[in-house]
Amino acid sequence: MKKWHGLPLTTQLYSLVVCLALLTFSASLYNNITSMQGYLEAQLASHAQGAAHSLGLSISPYLDEDNLVTAETMVDAIFNSGYYQQISFVDPDNKLLFSRQHTGNSLQVPDWFSRWFPLNPPVMVSEVNAGWRPAGSLRVQSHPGMAYDTLWQQSIKVAAISLIQLLFSLLVAYLILKSVIGSLKKLEQQTQSVPHKQFELDEAAFSTSEIRALAQALNRMLTKLRQSFEDQSLQTDKLSMEVYLDSLTGLPNRRALLQQFANMQLEGDNSGKALYLGLVSLPSLTEINSSKGYGSGDAYITKAAMTLQAQMLDIGYLRIYRVSGSEFAILTRLSASVAKILDNKLSIVFNAARGTGYPNGFAQHVMLKVNPNESFSACIKRLDTLIAPDSGFSIHHGLRSVK
Repeated sequence: MKKWHGLPLTTQLYSLVVCLALLTFSASLYNNITSMQGYLEAQLASHAQGAAHSLGLSISPYLDEDNLVTAETMVDAIFNSGYYQQISFVDPDNKLLFSRQHTGNSLQVPDWFSRWFPLNPPVMVSEVNAGWRPAGSLRVQSHPGMAYDTLWQQSIKVAAISLIQLLFSLLVAYLILKSVIGSLKKLEQQTQSVPHKQFELDEAAFSTSEIRALAQALNRMLTKLRQSFEDQSLQTDKLSMEVYLDSLTGLPNRRALLQQFANMQLEGDNSGKALYLGLVSLPSLTEINSSKGYGSGDAYITKAAMTLQAQMLDIGYLRIYRVSGSEFAILTRLSASVAKILDNKLSIVFNAARGTGYPNGFAQHVMLKVNPNESFSACIKRLDTLIAPDSGFSIHHGLRSVK
């Protein structure tokens, strides 16, 4: 029986390089697709939330029994665009008043792709008021069809680029290993001459330059792979930042506020400072959008954001968020005295900004101290009940109210 002498070094090295290349190709492709999958789901949620808010404002005057048909017509006009999976409206007693549901499978991607990388757009809810009276909840879910198509096309592009990188890497590795193995074969031929009593020594043949060359080649390859993963990580971080930032003002959005609120509640504070959550409303935004256009409305929002950011200079930790079209939030941990100073500063600034250009006032604002273990939704409900129709800032829970 012939004795097995193991795999040749050439086979082992080529197998190692091919396995590393395939593993990198697979990991890179999967990482890119899942990153885009998460980004698209966040975009679907943002799209549904924005539609819920805007549609809720549009149908709010028509939610009585006589005008409910008008509200349904407006919903039909939005739903028939094909961008929504479902739109429904329930009254405060959770009774379904009307609903629109997309049926059928109109996805333009292979079934296996949608099974492996499913997109699950969340149902976003917007509370709708008829005047000061709660009229119900509008629920909107985006249709994932276009998102699936985007994910599929992006996956094809990423796969093609990754495959080219794989083939190029294999070609370079083959040339390098061929050169190294050639040098080793020369060394083997030289050692085979020993039984023939030929002891001609080639000092270069016994040096470690070939082995060092192989190590350097692997290091270069690993450096390229690390750079590739770092670039992908930076791109993923960039996409996450886009999910957590408002595109108009550059401020963190509602999703970032929810995350930071939860973190600050869990961290606590032993310095005697309390956690405050404030709400700033722009009461003139709707009228400015209607009379002067959305460009003027955006300028109004930007000015309000810059006004709020200017107050951060003298406050140690003060974060401002844009939580909706006409509302900003303030999250900070302050002492009672510093909170009073912030109150006076904002009162002066908002009163100074009030003029003929803002028919309903420049801003309304209110802030309260967050109770231990109080949820974000509970704080927002308290803020909604405390905010006044005129311009002013109120600090509650132990501090004097300032109007």
